[in-house]
Amino acid sequence: MVDSHAHHAGSAQHDKAAGRPVIVLTRITPDANHFEKLKSVVETWKRFLQPMSGYEGIDIACCTPDQIVWIESWNTKAELDAFNRDHLAFANFISDFFECAKSAPRRDVYRKLL
Repeated sequence: MVDSHAHHAGSAQHDKAAGRPVIVLTRITPDANHFEKLKSVVETWKRFLQPMSGYEGIDIACCTPDQIVWIESWNTKAELDAFNRDHLAFANFISDFFECAKSAPRRDVYRKLL
């Protein structure tokens, strides 16, 4: 048996979180031979994000041959979720991230503190 109140409370909590601003911290470790190409892919990523609904901007936190790190700002978690669902998997250049890196990019989502 499912407690409808508990389900509603969880749904309300999800709705509240979905409406809050978030940041996405992305880390990627370049393959030794592809650092310059990976930097170019990150620039392409920045241009790709610009017209997306809810996207506020990107800050490069670190760009060295050992690691590239950036922070994306989004108006709401719901808009980030919509971007992930509708655009991320279909972006043509995503495979370039995999070709230029030692491993898959790590994307961690954090709620912005107000």
